[in-house]
Amino acid sequence: MQHKELSRWGIVVTAALVFAVAVTYPILLRDREPEHGELQRDERAKGADNTPAIEGPAQNVPPLEWLSHQTRAHARAEQELTEIWIEDLTKRLVELGESVDTDSKDIDDVLFARAFSRDMKGDRYAALSDYDELIARNPNYPNAYLLRGLTYAHLDNRDAAIADLTEAIRRKPESAMPYFNRGFVHFKREDHAAALDDLNEALRLDPNQIRAMVTRSMVHIGQQRFELALSDVTQAIVQAPESHWGYFGRAEVYRTQQKYDLAELDLLRTIELEPTQPGLREHLAQFYLDHGDLDAAYSAVEASTTLNPYREEGYVLRGRVHEQRGNQAAALADYSKAIQLAPDQFDGYKYRGTLYIKLGDHDRALEDYTALIEVTSQPHLGSRVGALSNLLRAYLHTELKRYEEAIADYNPAIPSLPEMVGSLTKRAQLYEKMGQHDLALQDHSRRIELDPDSADAYVRRGDFFHERKRYGEAITDYTQAIRLAPEETGHRIDRARSYLQHGEYGKAIDDYDTVLALDPASIIAHNMKAWVLSTALDDDLRDGELALKHAQTAVDLAPGDWNTTDTLAAVFAELGQFDRAVEIQSEAIRLAKDQTSKDDLAGAEHRLSLYRQRKPYRE
Repeated sequence: MQHKELSRWGIVVTAALVFAVAVTYPILLRDREPEHGELQRDERAKGADNTPAIEGPAQNVPPLEWLSHQTRAHARAEQELTEIWIEDLTKRLVELGESVDTDSKDIDDVLFARAFSRDMKGDRYAALSDYDELIARNPNYPNAYLLRGLTYAHLDNRDAAIADLTEAIRRKPESAMPYFNRGFVHFKREDHAAALDDLNEALRLDPNQIRAMVTRSMVHIGQQRFELALSDVTQAIVQAPESHWGYFGRAEVYRTQQKYDLAELDLLRTIELEPTQPGLREHLAQFYLDHGDLDAAYSAVEASTTLNPYREEGYVLRGRVHEQRGNQAAALADYSKAIQLAPDQFDGYKYRGTLYIKLGDHDRALEDYTALIEVTSQPHLGSRVGALSNLLRAYLHTELKRYEEAIADYNPAIPSLPEMVGSLTKRAQLYEKMGQHDLALQDHSRRIELDPDSADAYVRRGDFFHERKRYGEAITDYTQAIRLAPEETGHRIDRARSYLQHGEYGKAIDDYDTVLALDPASIIAHNMKAWVLSTALDDDLRDGELALKHAQTAVDLAPGDWNTTDTLAAVFAELGQFDRAVEIQSEAIRLAKDQTSKDDLAGAEHRLSLYRQRKPYRE
């Protein structure tokens, strides 16, 4: 009879926990953080665009000291009780396994209870093992697929999450919760169409699903449909004015619209409604950190860690604030604390390793990134999180000029992160450094196939062709980049460079003229046009007077630059003023000794010798 009592109690507890995780699981969009100072503010959002204003006096928020005492005591007790509960469940599983008359359902119930308890404790790999065993024993166990899908989503294994949530929908199509959570995962994947389909269905099944409204508003933000986003969060606030979710969503809409004062007030409102939730304070702190208000960010995240000292997220965020304040020792201490609390999580290793790089301690950075790869190689994580870890180490290997090791890290990462197409360019550049030009070209071209609207992809391949003296192909790629980003002057400067090498001086001049029309203060365009007009082999193209105008402008815009000074000397030589050319070229050589390569310096000295012979320079 005792095990029947335990089983029934476990069902009741886990049913409550299922409801709790369904309510609290999705952490929307980004790491945003808490507030600073006094929460009882007299100001309230005015309710732009017919949205409800935050009316009336602020709720009386208890002092942080009292809140922290209560919340920390609760967190500590919850952690201790969870550990005791997991131990009891584990013992009960052993007992049930040894009993000859054990009801199979009793084992399933205890497994489910332990899986969820482990998930709540943060031991998600152990939780997944329990869910796996449970589903293998009883594929029809209620909510097993839903909860395992949520655990996968928390670990950022989006494919596995969607597979489980799809199975949960198949088994219980009348439930809004699986649709909502699958929609959230689609949203994280930036699959907006699929996300909207699921969120709309969740709201059809449960019109009061506030979090579905808020998440749908986030999808609308991603589609730049701000009126629809604001409509969703407005409805959420009207339907549940005492829930923080609507205000949280509206803050995100305002933030995206750069209405930062209104966003801040809504984030403060979430804390007034849920003063014991450290995650909301972290969201406000992140908001302040994004806007450079480090004191406010620190106050907010300090409140979060005071409320609950067991959350690794708070320590990572506080470490980032310390780092931006220049307190590197405190930042390292916080990142280390985060790793201690959650050794299987990504951010602690990531930020500590990155800080080690900034401090020049590459060995420790490499240790952190390698540890992170080991942590994220768990089969339950899938390939995405592990791929991000490989990318971090690839960047470090590149900085250390360990190109083969960097490529070895890019190789498994790139197929798993198809949205990060820039990694193909980075690997291509490594292949170039190693002289593997065929592989480099494959990566450049593959990026263009995956991201045909990226001007940068064409520029990178154009650079590759230019360096290989394949100027016609370079010009073709630069032209495509200009078509995609006509206001970006750098692409025309790149094409002009290839036109010059291809002997098409007139087209190069046309590009420089277009650049100057877009940006009259372009030093490069002034300098290069002056260079062409004074050094070209074509007598009909050279124009010393016009060249002088552009060369002098370039020198005025960049005084003390050897390159512009060198061009000015070439212009005076073209005008036949060789004494002036010698004087200016001597100054260019003096500047070049500290500013450029030995090859450039040798070229400058060669031109000086020509001017002394009263000869202009031709190119």
